[in-house]
Amino acid sequence: MGYHSGEVSLDANLAGLDGDAVREVAKLVELAGTLKVTELEHEGHGKISMVLKPSGFDLEDLRQFMHPHPDRVRAVVTHNSVVSFCEYVNRFKGVYSTIFASVLEAPYEFTAILDYHGTDEGDMFPDWGTHVAKLVLTQTDEWKTWMESNNRSFNQVEFAAFIEDNLNDIVEPDGATMLELALNLNATQESGFKGKLNLQNGDVGLVVDQQTDAVALGKNGEIAIPKELSIKLAPFRGIEQSTIQARFRYNLRPPKLTLGYQMIRPKALLDAVVGDAHDLICAETKLPVYSGDYRSTI
Repeated sequence: MGYHSGEVSLDANLAGLDGDAVREVAKLVELAGTLKVTELEHEGHGKISMVLKPSGFDLEDLRQFMHPHPDRVRAVVTHNSVVSFCEYVNRFKGVYSTIFASVLEAPYEFTAILDYHGTDEGDMFPDWGTHVAKLVLTQTDEWKTWMESNNRSFNQVEFAAFIEDNLNDIVEPDGATMLELALNLNATQESGFKGKLNLQNGDVGLVVDQQTDAVALGKNGEIAIPKELSIKLAPFRGIEQSTIQARFRYNLRPPKLTLGYQMIRPKALLDAVVGDAHDLICAETKLPVYSGDYRSTI
């Protein structure tokens, strides 16, 4: 059926109607073409769909015709701990829910598509893929602190302050030894260094050119500098702590001394921690986890 140029074009379905009925139908069709649907912002209710009727009609609220629930879930929920991610996935997962792991380099992410495509008797059928849970592994402040100063050259005072501020992260040597090191470095900030020697325990002794009364230095005025530190850190929030080794670095150019540290293979530690998270997610959710990045085109 069509209405054009003041005439009514009838198809077979309207052949039995008289002229007045056909004109009434045509009028309704013409009015329907002038209806406009708009959305109004309403505090507390979000956007409300309204229909704007032609002249002589009222504004109609369409909510009375709507289903009481959405047709599907449209949500992306981001988690920052493995436990929270697994609990959420297990609450809403279905038969075909799938997880994608983008873990080759930062940012490390796991993306669960809870309404993912499925198969029925060997034939693929699509789903919307709009209910998504993401786990973004976020670095802790402690990890950032140590990595930002990795391979940096400190003067004595700066290095002593750094050791004191982060003493609780160092598990070997013990806290008392590291605090003594920091105090000795502070006490000798105005002193020169004559050289170094290897101590019996394998550490290095930096020999002070002149003694100071502020602290008691080692024999012959040396400050013992251990070869390595054992540091216990959680690289990511919501992940258990791991131990990483760091080598002491120093540059003795009399009368100045610079010190620092070098983290040993931090990327290998990150890969191991992310791998543990991957294995835990597989075990807890019992869902397939594919290596790759997911992007919806819907």
